[in-house]
Amino acid sequence: MSCPVCGSSAVVTFDRRLRVPVHQNKLCRSRAEALHTPTGRLEMTGCRTCGFVWNDAFDPDLLVYDDTYENDQTCSPAFRGHFDGRAARVAEALGDLDGARVVEVGCGQGDFLARIADLGGDAIVGATGFDPAWRGDDGDGPGGTRIFRSYYEPATAALAGGPPDAIVARHTIEHVPDPVGFLKTLRAAAGAGTPARIFLETPCVAWIVANDQIQDFFYEHCSIFTASSLARALREAGFGPARATHVFDGQYLWAEGGFGEDDPSGPEIPDFDRWADEKRRYVDRWRAVIAAAEAEGPVYLWGGGSKGVTFTLLIDPDGAHLSGAVDINPKKQGGYLPVTGLPILAPEALPERGATVIVMNPAYRGEIEAQAKALGRSARFIPLVEQATRAEDGPEEGPEEGTA
Repeated sequence: MSCPVCGSSAVVTFDRRLRVPVHQNKLCRSRAEALHTPTGRLEMTGCRTCGFVWNDAFDPDLLVYDDTYENDQTCSPAFRGHFDGRAARVAEALGDLDGARVVEVGCGQGDFLARIADLGGDAIVGATGFDPAWRGDDGDGPGGTRIFRSYYEPATAALAGGPPDAIVARHTIEHVPDPVGFLKTLRAAAGAGTPARIFLETPCVAWIVANDQIQDFFYEHCSIFTASSLARALREAGFGPARATHVFDGQYLWAEGGFGEDDPSGPEIPDFDRWADEKRRYVDRWRAVIAAAEAEGPVYLWGGGSKGVTFTLLIDPDGAHLSGAVDINPKKQGGYLPVTGLPILAPEALPERGATVIVMNPAYRGEIEAQAKALGRSARFIPLVEQATRAEDGPEEGPEEGTA
């Protein structure tokens, strides 16, 4: 066993889970469908040389990305601000070019690509997206974009109308078991002699490990990077110079390659050796928190996406103690969390008072409490990250919390 990025054999498998959904963002419209969601195994393995992490038990044949896959986060004002900022960054970074052609890989329903085209104005002469989960007709797309229900590779590159000046891939590379090979395919599709620039966004494994975010490992995310290992992968694929920085409160990495200067920083190696003990303490602690809260009223998660699905499997796998998950994405509302079958509710469905709400992502805490207050819901809010990073093994003193 060796690292897929640097080839080192100095690796360690630090987390094993026998039953996780292969798609945590699949729309399950009945509880029966949710309970019978296909599952796979996690064997999260880390490289002690470059910091890259991957699922050594990953089987890509289990995954099917189609129109039942729903991971849109732009219903959140906080995420929308981040989304707009990243689109503006791409448009700005192409400002020195005379008529740029942009390709987005894994573009979903084209919202980000359309935003780049809008911000770039006449400077963007072509905006083409590729995604097998595209729900429209081939060649259609929002805001003057063109989207195709296929992968971007040399065989489909001509659909972009010519070599791209920029390739964008947000939250895509973590789904690929051979990330360097994936990047090399993009480089080949762009044309070996073209000066293509690349922009990537992906979760940061250093943030996950440092903050003991046990619920942030998912089956779909088979390749997770540190900043230095992501920049290294871009250089290995021929996109150097390359560099990566932290965005979205440190949760994500934003990498750029093919222009500018290289990042000279050395490798960042997460502390894999403490993970097993932290995972045990995390599960015990949160079960105790929920048991105490349940004695006072119903307990909900706020967030019916990846974090909520995995947290529920770790803490309440039978769905016996949590009352459901709240999500502001209307496409998720009325559905059920994969495997546990917990219902996904609109914020309006929360009880007017007496509920405890565990906030899955701290970046959304402010807007969640404001929305609950605007709806006349008085609840006790517990943010996941503060509780996860507490030094205590138990909930005796109680986590930092708020009410609305």
